[in-house]
Amino acid sequence: MRKFATIALIFSLTAAGLVGCDLLDSQNVENPELTQDAALSNPNPLERWTAGLEEQMVLVLNDTHDYTSIATDNYNNTETFYNQGADNLSFTITDSDLGNMLEDQSELRESAIFGKEEVVDRAENPNPDLVAELDFYLGMSHLFLGETFLNAPVEASGPPASPDDHYQEAVNAFQSAIESGDGDQTGYKLAQARAYYNLGDQQNAVSRAEEVLSEDPQYLRVRETDPVNGPSNVVQDALYDRATLDDFQPLPRLDFLDPKYGAAGTNDTPYVLLKAEEAHLVLIEADLANSALPSAQTQMKDLIDLVKERGTRAVDESGEGRRRAGPEAESPSGFYPDTTAYDVRASDQDPFRSGLVLNRTSSTEVPSVSGTSVTKQMVDNVSNLDEAWELYYLLRQEIFMAEGRRFATLGLKVPLPENELTVNDNIDQQTAEESTIPDYIPDTPSDMDAFTYEDNPAYESDPAANAFQVTIEVNMNRRLANNRQAVSPFLQ
Repeated sequence: MRKFATIALIFSLTAAGLVGCDLLDSQNVENPELTQDAALSNPNPLERWTAGLEEQMVLVLNDTHDYTSIATDNYNNTETFYNQGADNLSFTITDSDLGNMLEDQSELRESAIFGKEEVVDRAENPNPDLVAELDFYLGMSHLFLGETFLNAPVEASGPPASPDDHYQEAVNAFQSAIESGDGDQTGYKLAQARAYYNLGDQQNAVSRAEEVLSEDPQYLRVRETDPVNGPSNVVQDALYDRATLDDFQPLPRLDFLDPKYGAAGTNDTPYVLLKAEEAHLVLIEADLANSALPSAQTQMKDLIDLVKERGTRAVDESGEGRRRAGPEAESPSGFYPDTTAYDVRASDQDPFRSGLVLNRTSSTEVPSVSGTSVTKQMVDNVSNLDEAWELYYLLRQEIFMAEGRRFATLGLKVPLPENELTVNDNIDQQTAEESTIPDYIPDTPSDMDAFTYEDNPAYESDPAANAFQVTIEVNMNRRLANNRQAVSPFLQ
């Protein structure tokens, strides 16, 4: 029998926004007299249920994005408020964050299934757009389970399943939504392109990506959060709201993208859930996998044009705590760089670049949806596939900044949490503990966040030069490019 513990949660999440709702008492405590049948007999059960799914999606994004961001080279966690083991890829089954991720991703799946099997039948004249959304959220649950876990079951208390099993389930769910002809059709096709991409199904991924760009070349779907009633944007808390405690410090060459989420007062910046940039990235990777370098370069330029059209927004960063000690910080100030006086290079084998570090002021301009430091000239300067792959992974990293995608690109997978081992008879200790940390990840994973400083020797003779230089310890995009046979789904 499927677990329905999620019912009270889903309805309680939506109750705050429903006038006259009697599902909860005045203290926001679950009503013990409420039965499943009574809940589904209330007016508009499908509208209420899909609203709950939208809130559950926020919980998934909160739990997944903060953990997976720390575990990559995008951010270093400099405070104790968030996970202290993720920077070192210390994946242990007793980590409560793993339990939260699996629980919320599985809740999204089970709630979508329950909506399809129970709620739709209880609704009068069910809205076909909302019915399609049930399939969409079912597909999204499997996408996240496959991109995060190595052995997550595809059903409650089921046997361990591979990421590919989840991606196929996602393909099927999105296909149901697409075949309905209702709802957010462009979004469903883009989400399915992502699932096909993860499966390595180049033909279908490319086909869907092309459809998306044909239908809406600037497509964007966001997930709103609620900082007053909850759930709020947890990643914004880490990047912006905690001000001088800003827990997640970006790798210096990504400084210009931070904070991805940040809004004044009691507002939240919505999470970016799906965007047309992903369709371009699918097409670029397919071209590179087919050694079609000129076509890939054209697609890169089209992508850069789209990113520029997204624009920027002004953020008050006057209270930003960027100037705190970073890994191996041997700088004149001993802190993360926070002014344009720093040049940055991706490794000691790369050239220094200016403009990657911003001045932190009361009106700092940052990309609003997507940003990249890659220029069309850089694309034109590519002379071979090795260089093109490295540039592609840089584009992918920058454009998906703080959207939880770098974790999967790096090929990382976490083990199952201990509570799944306890309640699921199909999971044994060995299976639960299995995770994936590819060989191209540094032996000391925190080296992905490491960098060093030095004075710019040219500064004394050329006051127009920047005063300081930052060298990143490991150029992970070059490592990805050099190991692309193991990294790219289209080459496996």
